[in-house]
Order: sequence, then C-alpha cells, then structure tokens
Amino acid sequence: MEKLRFSTAVLRLLGEELNPYPDQGILELVKNAYDADASECTVELLGAHIVGGSIRVRDNGIGMVPEQIRDGWLVVGESTKAGRERSPGGRLLVGSKGLGRLAALRLGGKALLVTRPKEKPEKEYSVSLDWKAFDEAQLVEQVELNIEEHARKRATPSGTEVLVEDLPFAWKPGDVKRLARALLLLTDPFENSGGFRAKLKADEFSEIARRARQGYWSDCDWHLVASVGVDGKAKAQVCNSAGDVVFQADHETVTDDQTKKSYNTPPLTFELWEFLLDRKRFSTKTAKFDDVKNWLSVFGGVYLYHRGVRVAPYGDPGNDWLDMNLSRVRSPELRPSTNNSIGRVTVEDPKALLQQKTDRLGFVDNESFRELIEFACDALDWMARERLRARETRKRSQRKEVEKKRTEAHAEATKVVEKLPRAVRGVVEQAIKRLEDAQSAEIEVLQDEAQLYHTLGTVGTTAAAFAHQTNKPLCLIQTESESLESLLGNPKQPSFPQLSLACVQRIRRASKALLAFADVTLKLLEHEKRRRGRLEVHQSIEDTVGLLKPYFDLMHVIPRYEFEPQKLHIFGSRAAFEAVLTNLISNSLQAFSRGDRQGLESGKQRESDGRLLVFRSRFVNERVRLIIMDNGPGISNISLDDIWLPGRTTTERGTGLGLAIVKDVISDLGGSIEVVANGEIGGAQFIIELPVRNT
Repeated sequence: MEKLRFSTAVLRLLGEELNPYPDQGILELVKNAYDADASECTVELLGAHIVGGSIRVRDNGIGMVPEQIRDGWLVVGESTKAGRERSPGGRLLVGSKGLGRLAALRLGGKALLVTRPKEKPEKEYSVSLDWKAFDEAQLVEQVELNIEEHARKRATPSGTEVLVEDLPFAWKPGDVKRLARALLLLTDPFENSGGFRAKLKADEFSEIARRARQGYWSDCDWHLVASVGVDGKAKAQVCNSAGDVVFQADHETVTDDQTKKSYNTPPLTFELWEFLLDRKRFSTKTAKFDDVKNWLSVFGGVYLYHRGVRVAPYGDPGNDWLDMNLSRVRSPELRPSTNNSIGRVTVEDPKALLQQKTDRLGFVDNESFRELIEFACDALDWMARERLRARETRKRSQRKEVEKKRTEAHAEATKVVEKLPRAVRGVVEQAIKRLEDAQSAEIEVLQDEAQLYHTLGTVGTTAAAFAHQTNKPLCLIQTESESLESLLGNPKQPSFPQLSLACVQRIRRASKALLAFADVTLKLLEHEKRRRGRLEVHQSIEDTVGLLKPYFDLMHVIPRYEFEPQKLHIFGSRAAFEAVLTNLISNSLQAFSRGDRQGLESGKQRESDGRLLVFRSRFVNERVRLIIMDNGPGISNISLDDIWLPGRTTTERGTGLGLAIVKDVISDLGGSIEVVANGEIGGAQFIIELPVRNT
C-alpha cells in the first residue's frame, strides 16, 4: 500500500510564505506561551545584529510532556488546540494549525526546544531541529527526531524555551523596533491588568514601553464606548473631556437602519479615544501637545484583541482597517483619524466564530468578521452624526445670541445718546453712524466670501453629481464616429448621404451637450451674480432650469411651473438663490438615477417617461412660499433631521454638502426650509419660505 508523502521543500516553502516579517514568527512562539498559561514570556536577541546570531523565547508556562511534543508541537498543519477549547488555566486558546510555529522555527538554521513540564517537576525534555538535514533529505519522514529526557536542576521552574540559532540575516534597528512594538501591543499594554505580559530584552522595548505607560487617556476630547451584546444588539455612548456622557444610543440609533435587527458577530467592545490636536486647546491641559502627538504617532490606530491577544495587522502603521482616514477625507466634519485617535476592539469569541488566516495575519473574511467591521464603522458614523447635530444646534444658538446682543446693544446705545447734551449728541450720533457703516461694510465683505464658498460648493456638488453623465455623449461620439468612418469607406452605397448626415447630426448634439456641461460651472461662478439686490423669483427659477437643461434632457425630466400670477421678489443675490435651486434640482435628478438602479435591482423595467420636477410659488402672509418637488423614489435610509448635516448622503456619488449649503443660504436670506420624505407627487418635497421684497 502506498502513502502520500511530502517533500522537505514543503517545510522551506511554508516557512518562507508564512513569515513575511521576522517578528510575526516570534509572536507565534509567544502566543504558544500564552496558551501554556504562562504569566510572562521573554524574548532575547543574542547577537542578532550580525549574521549567525540567535533568538531565545522563554516562558514560565506549564511546559510539555513527550506525548504533547510528539502529538502537538511536532505536528505541522494541525493542532490540538480546538477553537472552543481552553487551556488548563481557563484561557481560550489563540494558536492553531502549528504553521505559525513552523515559520518561527525556520527563521534560523537550527532550532532547539527545551521544556520543563509542571506535572513532572524532576524532568525536562528537548528536541533539536537541524534544517540542513531536512534540506539534504528528499522526504520529510526520512529525517528522524529524538525527544531527549534530562534530569531537571533542583528548583528550576516549569516552562518552555525555544532557541533559534544561525540566523541567515542581521536584524536591523527597524526590525528590532517593530518586534518591540508588536510584543508590547500583543496583550493590550494600556489595560492595567495582570495575566500575561511579553517583553523584549532590548533598549528599544524599554523606550516604547515607557511611552505606552505614559498614557494620555484623561486628556482626550472624546471617548467612544460601543458594544455588541450576546443578543447581537448594539449600544454606545460618548463622553467629553470632562468625562460627562454627552451622547447615548440604543441599537436602532447606532445602526441607523431599521432592517438591521442584530449584528451576527461575537459579543465585543469598541473603545476609541480621540484627541483634537490643536495647540490652543492643549494650553488648558496638563499634557503637552508635542508629547501627545508623538505618543499617537507610535500607538495611533485601532487594534483588535481576540481572546486577550492582539491580532495583526489591525492597527499597524498604514493599516486603517476601519477606513477612518478615508471617511474623514470624504467627510472631514468631526471625524477621527488614525493620526489623532487610539482605539481597541476586544472580543472573546468563545464559539470561535472568527477564524485567523493561515499566515496568522488577520481574520478570514467571513460573515462574523464583516459584521464586526460593520458595527465598528456604524459606531463611528453615529458619533460623527451626533457631533454634527450638536455643532449645528450650537451654531443656531450662537446666531440667535449674537442677534439678541446686537439688538440690546443698539437699544442701550440709543438710550445713552438720548441722555447726552444736545451740543455733543450730534457728534456722537455721527460717530456711531460711521461705526455702523463700517460694520455693515465688514458684514458685506463676509457675506460676499460666504456666497463665494457656497457657489464653489454648489459647483463641486453639481460636478460630482453629474460628471458620470458626460459618459453618455462621449460614448455616443465614439460610436457615431466609428459608424461614420465605416460609411466613408464605402461612399457608393445608396444610403450613404442620409446615414452620414444622421451620424454628423448626432455627433453635433453630443458635442453640444458636453459644451453645455462645461458651461454650467462657468455660469454658476459669474462674479456679477454675487451682487445683492431685489430678485424676481420666477425668472430666477426659469434661468436656473435653463442652465441645467442638458441634465434634464439626458435624464428625460420635464420641469413644470405652477407660479403665482403676480411677480414675487426677494432680497439677495442670484448666486445665493441659484445655489439653493441648483442643489435641490441636483438632488432630484440624482434621486431619479437612484430610482433607476432600485428598479433594475428589483427586476422592474426602467421608466424614464413621466419624470416631473415641479416648481410652485405662492404669496402667503407677506412671504414667498416656494415648493420644489419630484415624483422620484423619495427620501429613505436617512432621518429628515440628518439630511441637512454636512457629509450625510444616501447617494453613491453624493458629497453630502448640497443640502447643508441650502440650509445655510436659506438662513442667510432670512427664510426657512422644511422637507417631506414623500410629498404630494410621491418624491421628495421641499418647502421654502422667504421674506418678500416689493421695493
């Protein structure tokens, strides 16, 4: 009977493939110490700065007897450590398959195991591996290994020691620093609890450990604590720098999704400490700005601790596994990054739902791990939403307070002037008038700047929303030019004149559409539009729709006007009012595209006919009431309060800035705006009220 045999080259390949960095192999030996109920494990680099050096990994665990060495330690690709089993001391096991250990042992030319079992206090056992013997043999089973028994010296404690000798390369300072950081972070150095500690006998480790012990937790500005319970339900809270709970959320609020009944992930806790790195803010703190910044440069990021042991590469420099930095770039409003925050996800996982990859770098991308990531991202999104809401509330309150103080100050100044002698009253009144004129001029400059930014923001949101629409005329031009080229190759066919003319006409229409797209941004930015004055509402609406006509035509949308018979005027600039109209129109047109995708996903035929965008005006209580509504799919998957927050969007290509601009501009114009998710004709409906300016 024949047997499947393995070449010794397999050991070499596995050792190389599973050892992308030398520190990863060492960490696997340290994890073995953890599984052996050790309270500490020490790594020593013996002459590792030169070729031929050694590495020693020593722990004070329970050690192994010969049967455990033979049936476990020497078995490659299988392990006695089942996912749900525990060590004799009660720890959930973190090692598996034995492949990580092989990668560590292959770091050198030789490896020596010496182990002293707790259950046999007078014995110790050793096994020597000479990888040269394996390289010279053809098959793995041709190399015999002996487990040697020795008498243990009196009072020698139990534990295991692995010596990897004859290193083929010299360890560089960067390698040592990387190993020191990895060992320190292996079991959460920021948690002042006992149990297990790994350390490296090197100056680099001492320096990094000193920084870790510094800890600036009390100086953070925001502290997020979110968790998933055994029932899959989430909850979260955020504390401010004083330690007061400022935001709290239940499961439905964290998920922001009514269909998400629970998270299919093991129970876990996610903590994040965020620091607003502003030197002025640190002037009131005990910690120094540079110290905190340097500390975060070493430890910043979010780490993942599984069964008490860190899983790499989550949280390593450059590993932004929760896409915090990308989310901050897309929506920089009040979001943490790996540069200004430090966090950890801790999960016990007694049912072994999370599975580490064979190379020990990260988890297999299964449903439980994806749900873990989704929960952490949902918690970060929730915190950002709450902070945005708080900021918007604070801004509105500040505006009202400033207006109140200005009114009170003006009234007080008037009373004071009235009490002055007539001889000086006129002089004071003129001085106050000059001051008010200067303040008005300053406010006008600031308003001009605000309008410019609103206009630029509108141009950006419009370009982002409809850049993909330019693909249609471009594809049309390419297709028709190819057809025309083919026709020119055969000019004698009877239908040549008609077909050629049709191609040219279609190319011309497509090129006009492209030119119109380019023209939109230039017209939105015209300087003259930023002058304030009396503005006719109906004409402004028709002009803006005309400006965006290429978008209407491409998407087969029909604008309909239901205007008050009389002309209605407001006071403001064309740029400001155009910003409102353009963003609301873009919102509707994107909703139609979203409706197309939803229809295709549900198997319904795409319908582009009958798309309406209605503009209705009324004169009510000395105010202009403007209603803009469409018959698209309406507003869903977002609360009506959140749509005004910067960065909040349900559109794939959306920026989340359009409606924030609308809200700000309407406020600057002295008006108000409301929204209905599914209005009179089915889609989103916006109701704007603005003060009338008849003269």
